[in-house]
Amino acid sequence: MNIVYSVTAHESIECVYDLYRNIMRHNVGLDCLVVFHLNPALFSQIDQIPSHDNLWFHPAPTEKARFSWSILLAHLENYHFIKDIPFDFFCLLASNCMFVRQVDYPKLQSETPRLSHKLHEFASEPSINFEDIRQEWFWPVFQQCQEIIDLFQEYKIGINARSHEGAYFRKEVMKKIFDFCERHIIGRIALPDGLGWEEVVLPSLEKYLTGQIGTRYCHHFPFDREIPEAEILKMARGESECNIIKRVERSMESKTRRFINAL
Repeated sequence: MNIVYSVTAHESIECVYDLYRNIMRHNVGLDCLVVFHLNPALFSQIDQIPSHDNLWFHPAPTEKARFSWSILLAHLENYHFIKDIPFDFFCLLASNCMFVRQVDYPKLQSETPRLSHKLHEFASEPSINFEDIRQEWFWPVFQQCQEIIDLFQEYKIGINARSHEGAYFRKEVMKKIFDFCERHIIGRIALPDGLGWEEVVLPSLEKYLTGQIGTRYCHHFPFDREIPEAEILKMARGESECNIIKRVERSMESKTRRFINAL
């Protein structure tokens, strides 16, 4: 298996299937598995769309919310669900993402960060200098959880933030991330709402384990304006490192969705 795509979804079963087809269309020649983690309402509708051997649904659907722990937990559960399958990369997506260009697999193979066996070289100083991050957007919520601060200090994990959509992790790195979260966070630390923890925990552990933060191949467009078709075409032509866009309306009538499907 080349790539496992982990996707959280909560709105439209038609768009769930449309995203599956979009992923397959832009991974030509690759062996891929798409695993959706749905909410209960969508999970009850999965018999309304065609079945495929490489389209899976996590069997324990949950409600999820932005700015909470729930999205990160869903991706970790998806990893645990498929962890015994041989694969190269684990990619995280949201249900309002769409590909506009083929995946460059050789680039993933050469540039995706690798697990380091010299982790101490990449760790932070024993005491994290919180003065450096007090102005960061995530600090007001992060500082409310002393347990996570203590955990990061104990393991000398530097605090980093990055979006999660379009992130690819090698299997051995994703395994280490899951193992750390299972051992120290899941069911042990109550992470407060108000922060998308996937945007802090994942890049922090990624850099701790590999010494760098990998490319995020997803471009985020603002909520409050229509995505310009000219920008989509630039990405489709390869004029951007990104080949995924985020914030496509979750409706089959979406102008942007129809434009991308017609490319």
